[in-house]
Order: sequence, then C-alpha cells, then structure tokens
Amino acid sequence: MRPPSPPRTATALLRLLLPQAELEFVLGDLQERYVERSADGVAKAQMWYWMQALRTGGAFMTTRPPTPKRKTRMTQQNFWNALRDDLRYAFRSLRRAPGFALIAILTLAIGIGANTAIFSVVNAVVLQRLPFEEPDRLMRAYLLMPPGGPGEPRMDMFWSFPKYRTMRESQDIFEDLATFRQGSFTLTTLDDAERVAGETVGSGYFDVLRIRPHMGRGFVPEEDFPGANPVAVLSHGLWQRRRDSDPDILGQTIRLNGVAYTIVGVTPPGFRGLSGSAEFFLPTSAYPESNHNNPGAHNQHVIARLMPGVSVAQAKQAMTTIGRRVHETYPSSRGEWSAHARTLEEVRVEPAIRTSILLLFGAVGFVLLIACVNLANLLLGRAAAREREVAIRLSVGADRGRVVRQLLTESLVLAGVGGAAGLAVAVPTVGLLRGIAPQASGYFSEDISGLTRMGMESIGIDATALIFAMVITLITGVVFGLVPALHASRPNLTTALKEGGAGGGTAGRSLSFGTREGLVVAEFALAFVLLVGSGLMIKSFGQLQNTNMGFDPDNVLTVGLSLPRAQYDRETGHQFLRSLHEQIAALPGVESVGYNICTPLGSGCNGTGLARRDQPAGDPGSSAGVEIHFVTPDYFHALRIPLLRGRGFTEQDHAESRGVVVVTEAAAQEIWPDDDPVGKEVRVGQGDGGFREVVGIVGDVRYNAVDESPFRAAYIPVYQSTRRGGFHVIRASVDPTSLVPSVRQLVRSMDPALPLFDIKTMEERVGTATSNTRFSALLLAMYSSVALILAAIGIYGVLSYAVAQRTHEIGLRMALGAERGRILRLVVGRALAMALVGLALGVFAAWGLTRVFITILYEVQPNDVPTFAVVTGGLAVLALVASYLPARRASRVDPMIALRRE
Repeated sequence: MRPPSPPRTATALLRLLLPQAELEFVLGDLQERYVERSADGVAKAQMWYWMQALRTGGAFMTTRPPTPKRKTRMTQQNFWNALRDDLRYAFRSLRRAPGFALIAILTLAIGIGANTAIFSVVNAVVLQRLPFEEPDRLMRAYLLMPPGGPGEPRMDMFWSFPKYRTMRESQDIFEDLATFRQGSFTLTTLDDAERVAGETVGSGYFDVLRIRPHMGRGFVPEEDFPGANPVAVLSHGLWQRRRDSDPDILGQTIRLNGVAYTIVGVTPPGFRGLSGSAEFFLPTSAYPESNHNNPGAHNQHVIARLMPGVSVAQAKQAMTTIGRRVHETYPSSRGEWSAHARTLEEVRVEPAIRTSILLLFGAVGFVLLIACVNLANLLLGRAAAREREVAIRLSVGADRGRVVRQLLTESLVLAGVGGAAGLAVAVPTVGLLRGIAPQASGYFSEDISGLTRMGMESIGIDATALIFAMVITLITGVVFGLVPALHASRPNLTTALKEGGAGGGTAGRSLSFGTREGLVVAEFALAFVLLVGSGLMIKSFGQLQNTNMGFDPDNVLTVGLSLPRAQYDRETGHQFLRSLHEQIAALPGVESVGYNICTPLGSGCNGTGLARRDQPAGDPGSSAGVEIHFVTPDYFHALRIPLLRGRGFTEQDHAESRGVVVVTEAAAQEIWPDDDPVGKEVRVGQGDGGFREVVGIVGDVRYNAVDESPFRAAYIPVYQSTRRGGFHVIRASVDPTSLVPSVRQLVRSMDPALPLFDIKTMEERVGTATSNTRFSALLLAMYSSVALILAAIGIYGVLSYAVAQRTHEIGLRMALGAERGRILRLVVGRALAMALVGLALGVFAAWGLTRVFITILYEVQPNDVPTFAVVTGGLAVLALVASYLPARRASRVDPMIALRRE
C-alpha cells in the first residue's frame, strides 16, 4: 500500500520559501514524520504538516528557532522506511558533490585495499591453522650442536640415522615420529628427462601427519633400511601430470636418478609434503648403507606427534634428557650435544619474517588511520558548509538523532563504496605481492629465503579476508563519520539561519577548525612514524646491497647438474665433470668454469667438523665446526674469491695424491689464532677419514645469508671426494644467460638423460638473498608515499578551508593596513605550527615504536638520528609547500570585495 501524501499546497509553500540546496532533505524529513502521524489520523497529520510548513517559513524569515517537537514512536516499518530514505538521500547528496565523493572513495580504497591485501598475508602466514589433523600436537625435533667457539650460541642441527634411532628408543612422549629430507631427482622417461622435487621419508611419516593415501599405501617399517625393494609413492599432481590419472598405476615403475622404483601409492590431492613441493616420496632405504650407519651424517629432519596427555612443555623438557642420552651414546670431542623440540606453529615462520609481516600490517594500518583522519577533515568541512541545511531540518522538527543517523548513513555509504573499491585494489595488490615477494619452497624448508614457510600459493583473497574487509569498512565508516555527524547536529539555529552563507555559523567554525587542526597534527604524527620506518628499512637494504659478500657476482651463471650414482661411479663422474668443463671453457665469451656442491647465498651447504692434528682431542681450539665445500681448481678464480696465503688447488690434487684442504680466513683465525695454518695437518669430518695438509687460505664468503657474518669454511678438491652432483659456476665476458642454450646442448650431447636445474645468475641469487628486506622496504616506501600525499592533502585542505572561512577577517585586516607578506606569514605559520606539533608527537612515538625493527635491520640502529632528521626536514618542507597555495590566495584577497560579500 502506498504511504499517504502530505498536502500539496503546503509542500508548494515550502518549495517557495526554502533554498533549493536544503529543500530535498527538509521535505524528506517532513514526509517521514507525516507518515508516522498518519497512523493517528490523516486529518491530524495534515494539520500538523501545515503548522510545520508555516513554522518553517516563519523560522527562516525571523531567524527564531522553533520549539522542540514531541517524539513519535518508531515502529519496525517506519525504521525500514527511514533507512530506505536515508540511503536514497545519502546517494543523492554524494551525487551533488562528485569531487568530494571521488576523493573520499579513492582514499578509502587505498586504505582498505592495502589493509586487506596485507591481512591476506598475515592470515596465511600467522592465523590459518596448518592443514594437518590436530596440528597443535605436531612438533619438530632438533639436535643442538655444541658451540663452535667461545661466546657462540648452540645451533639447530639435523639428525643422523644412528642418533635418531637412539632418540626414538629413549623417548616416551611421542606416539609417532619419522625422518624426512627434501631433495631433487632426475625423472627419466622414454621421451625426456626432468628435474623434480621429492622427499625421502621414514615409514611413519604419513601416520605422523595423519595423511591417508588416495590410492594404495604408504611405507612399512621394513622399507626404512637398506636392501628393501625400491618403492615410491607419487603425489596426486605427478600422477595426473605424468601418468594421466591412470587407475592401474599401482605396481608400475618410475625411474628416478636411474633407479626403477615400484609405485605403491598416491597421496591425496593438495598434499606435497612438509617441503610443500614434493612430487613423490621415497623410503629411507633409498639412502646408501653408509649413511644409515654414520652417526656424523647429520642430514635428516624429524617430525613427531605428541602422545595423548603429554603437553608441549613436558615434551620440551623431556627432549633435554633425550639429548643427554644421545650425547652419552655418541660422545663428541667438540662438546656436549643436546636436543630440543618446537611445535610446527613455532617453526612455520622465521621470527624475522613474522616481524616483517606484522610491521607491514601495522604500517598499512597507519595508512588507513591517516585516510580516516583525512576523511574526517573533509566531512568536518562539509558539515560546516551544511550547517544551514541541518538547521532548517531541525527547525521543521527533525530530532538530533535523526540528523546524526542521516549523516552517519552518508559516511557508511561512502565507506561501503570505498570498501568495494578497496577489494578491487586488494586483488591486484595480492598479485603484486606474489610478484615482488621472495618465493617460499615449502612449509618448513630450511634453505628458503622467502616471505613465508607456508609458500605464496596459500595467500589470496579468501572468505576470511572478505570478512576482514567488511569489518574494517564498517569500523572506518563509523570512525571517520561519527565526530563530524555529532558536530553537525549541534548548530546554532538562529545564527545558521540568519547568516545564510555557505560557511555556517561562527561558533561552528571555531569548533570545527580546532578539531580539524588536531586531526592534521595526528596525521603528521602518524606519517612521521611510517616514514621513519620506511627510511630505516631502505637504509638497511642499502647496507645489505653494499655488503662485501666475499665474491664478485657480476657476469656469473650457476647451473645445477646431478650425476646419478646408478650410472656414474666416482671415476666416471669425475671424467664427465672434467670433460664438461673443458668444453664449456671453450665456448665463446667464457672466462673460467668452477664447481661446488652448493652456491654462495644458497643456504644449502653442508657442515662438518675440522680437527687439528697437533693438539689432543678435547683441548680448546682443537676442533671447530666448518662449512664443507668440494670444488674444482678454477672455482676460486670463477668467483674471484681472493687467495690470501699459500696456494689454491691444481689438477694434480686428485684421488691418488696427498689430501689437501684450503680454509677461509675466519677458520684460520678461530682454529690457529696465533699461528700460520699453511702446512699444518687437519682431519675434516666429511673427508676421507685421514689427515689433510692445509695448503692455502682464501677470503671469507657469505654462503648462508647476506646479513650473517661469514661462517668458517673448508674447501676440499672435488677430485679427492666421491661427490658428483652440484653447481657449475661460469664466469663470462658476455651476458651469462646467453650461454644457457649452449651449456644445455653440451650436456645433452654427453648424456641426453641429464637435465639442468636451478639455472640462475649470481646476481639473481644475491637478489633472492636480500629479497625479504627489499620486499619490506619496497612496501613500506610505497605506503609511506601514500601517507605523505595524504598528509599534504590534509594540511592543504585545512588551510584552504580556513582561508575561505576567514575571508572577512583577512579583508578587514588588509583594509586596516596589514601587508600581504604578513598575511602570507600568518597562514604559513599556522601550517608550520600544526606540522611541528605533529612532528614532535611523531618523534616521541617513533622513538619507542621503531625498537621492534631491531631484529630485521642490518647495520642500522632503530633510532638512527640521520633518518629521523631527514624525515623531520622532509615533512616540514611538505607543510610549507602544502600551505603555499592557500597562503598565496589569502594574501591576494581584495579587502573591498571581501567586506561587501560578507
């Protein structure tokens, strides 16, 4: 049923008396209340409407405010009708001010979109539960290696099979536990060969994680030991991609590293192991028997599930006792080994990465706060301009709550449209994050340098992110709309109706402008904190970029190549390596070719112990932990690692010659602090078991991370080892990537079944190693730039509004003889006053807040004075620039025109 219509003659009278700008809202209020009163009788409602029409005209003509009207009871139907009207009026009001609406929506879109995008990262990395059954019961067990030297901390260490078995037999806190290790294998078919990632796991691996195969079975305990039949479990993805989802896959074979494995199972969709990238799984029987029996071969992770009733704290305490048992069984001259355990939740993200992500989340929160401050300023100015409209609406009987509701509805409509636009910003922003963020290889991989150990694949705008976006949209609409709505609903009716200007009453101006000044002060304080954080991260990234890494990465190509043990023994593998290097060195543009089992900044190098022969075992300084590298003679030359003393390796350092070793400067200073090690003899843990002569000392190289000091290292000639797989390092005088086709062709001509893998330039590896800091610095710089623009807009808007509102005062001052320069200084001085107060508050806040940066900064103090000084000066200049145009406009006011207009 259509609602009753008010008297047309009375409505026509209102249209005649009221200004067009306020007419729509006044008629809407009267229509709403007329419908409510019609429930008590149409005649009474029509009489009331006529009285209000006459009273409104009289109030407008005489400037006397009307007497308050009695409130009518709000029914449910009236509420929904009022809400419908409020929404209609809100959209119409915004259409009448398209410039204001566009600025507000864009500001909100940036703030809400940035927050939603970063929240999607926080949600995936920190908040989402791990995709396993009862993940809070899962733990990683670690060996704790003795300190490498005085003052050095203990380091987490992998397990060897003998030490793992001792731990397993000694524990009563885990119901299931298993070893696992990720790696890459060559998958060969009749047509081609490719390098694929896989995991070698203990028989209890799938039981610990509660993973039920899609087809077939997992592994049985008999397959944990050498001599068992070679079997494999395929990932669901590999089964689909390589075997076309063949339902008869069980019992067929797959050839990995030249060995045929019988397929016994297929994992469920989506499961790719704890590494997050596994295409298949092999049992630990795939390792050679020497690996199973060597207590010093630390190369296994351990995953475990707590027994029912055992708490995490009890498990951590019990692991200390287990560590002592392991040390008693396998004592070490280096010191006492221990063990500990952490939940998967604790190890899913590195502390520095978690800190970076949460700092970014806080930074975009500051951007949203600054956006809210700007919008509150805009709405305060808009509210002041609408004082007359609000006064007329109150004069016809609209109560204050009705006006506040209407203005809040406008704010929420703005926020809703801005939130929708924010989602449109968030989706490509997440894509940008995937593009610039370092890629993670899996959940708990130790050698990744990515954003998260969950992997970027799990980050996206899901239902949780959408709920978050809706919540902050609602909160934002209320936060930036409430103060202007409350202020606008309390005008001086007599003054507002009498003045008839666009600006509203004097009292309103005073409160509004004071509030807006305070908001600008807050905006500058927030911007200062954000800019200081950005400056610190940029400076830290610059320090990383300028760090001496111990080698020259320019024009160097690194190529991974692994020779299967089934086809290449020690002799044939070394012959292949020599022949390949000779042919690569003959390619045009190649300067030198080297080889190592790992690359600098790759975090995948092995560790071992190095013991002096001339000191008894157990004496301080008799041994130390070192990284171990197996290299060809030209390796140092290819990377331009400086030779400090002695000599490097030559082709004469082969299997039949005397064992030799080259150590780094850090190793020499630690193990021979008062002596020259050249000519001394040492035993290297992963050597051939005998003593080797130290023939040279080379410079330190950062093999793990740019922001970590170079660790002690020892180099052994690869031809005096059994190693056959690693990275070929090629220095070129041309673009190194142009050599990839030629190198691939050479390898294919020598063995078509050998695929190259992990092909990167050293500059790319350096970029990956610094990617976490670069990622944080780039995003902070981007959001800080937005904050800077918003702060400039804020101070410009406040001063422009102040100049417009005080045109009469400025004209009067100039009519009385005030100089234009004085007016200019007056306006600029006000801007600097706001900026300086904001900067003072910002310095105080930043001095405390930046301390959380200490774990992710490199060679930069969180309270870096130059950074604070640059940001302070930059924001002060920004305030001057933003205030210049309003000040210039104020200084050019014509006194006579200003006075006549007022």
